[in-house]
Amino acid sequence: MRLGMPTASNFHLIVTPGGADGKKAKVSESAGKYAHQLIAEMWLGRVLDKDSYKSEAMERGVNLEDGAIDSYEFQTGVTTEPGGFVTERGGRYGCSPDRLVLPNGLHEMKIPDPANHLRYLIDPATIRAEKRPQAQGQLLVCDDREWVDLTSYHPELPLAVVRVYREPEYLEVLRGALETFCDSLAALREKLEREFGKFPEQKALEPDDPGPLGITQEDVEILVAARFPHE
Repeated sequence: MRLGMPTASNFHLIVTPGGADGKKAKVSESAGKYAHQLIAEMWLGRVLDKDSYKSEAMERGVNLEDGAIDSYEFQTGVTTEPGGFVTERGGRYGCSPDRLVLPNGLHEMKIPDPANHLRYLIDPATIRAEKRPQAQGQLLVCDDREWVDLTSYHPELPLAVVRVYREPEYLEVLRGALETFCDSLAALREKLEREFGKFPEQKALEPDDPGPLGITQEDVEILVAARFPHE
């Protein structure tokens, strides 16, 4: 579903965070390179970002994910559920919130090394500024949600939670940049297809389609239920 589509975790490659207050946000110098990556994904039919491999830090994050969720729910007293993948109403860009917070929030979880976690504990504004494109991007896509809790977790240190609300001025900059970026992406694809032929058609699996690995949507739901037994 996200193949070749700009997603919130990479919105910083399109628009900069803009400093502490976000008012100096501008188009990122990495936007062109990111566009080429997305076009390559469309053409090749596979995702080419950093998620295609798992470093030691990534493995650590996966292993600590359940503890981070439990700690967040316990400290805040909220109930969460898996987020899934969401696109804006036009289907041009999307996001994958770590969790949905009932009834109208989102949860974005970070599991950094101890030094960076301490930075967020000492100055919560740091994580707000650094993760602004992703958090505000999630609120842009999920327009029925009112806030995002940015959470930094370390199993031996206090939990850092920073609630982020909509920043209208930044959202307008981000929305405009995303629309321009997506227009440019479409134009680039059209240019390449005129010269080299149509890209292979990519289709999302139907709910009852087992796919190449023989896994149906029902199988996925069973796996998710086993992965999150407290749900």
